[in-house]
Amino acid sequence: MSLANYKLHARISAFKNNSFKSSMKLSIDDVVKIACETTGCTIEQFLSKKRLQTYVDARMLVSNYLRVYRGYTLAYISAIIGDKHHATVIHAIRKYNDYVDAKDKTIIALNERFLNLLNQ
Repeated sequence: MSLANYKLHARISAFKNNSFKSSMKLSIDDVVKIACETTGCTIEQFLSKKRLQTYVDARMLVSNYLRVYRGYTLAYISAIIGDKHHATVIHAIRKYNDYVDAKDKTIIALNERFLNLLNQ
């Protein structure tokens, strides 16, 4: 297991006591890997503090998916996306909604590809 996978697994394990149990078959690790595959970044880059658009897009996709489709708390999601502050998750979800409302073709295409890969 690579260091980035270990860090991601450790963050997820720290929150295993969350009372919300998802009916989804995919683990959070799988969701993060699919988001990274969709945007073309690595897990190390996803978990980094860098704000390159590719990394931000991957975090935004994961944040929105975990909040909307799985109902996870902001604190839980912030720990998964690299120990960010919960306000970062709020901002990512709002920006995602702004992009969708503005019919941003890039984000909509990324999201469609992400959701298609999740459903395979």
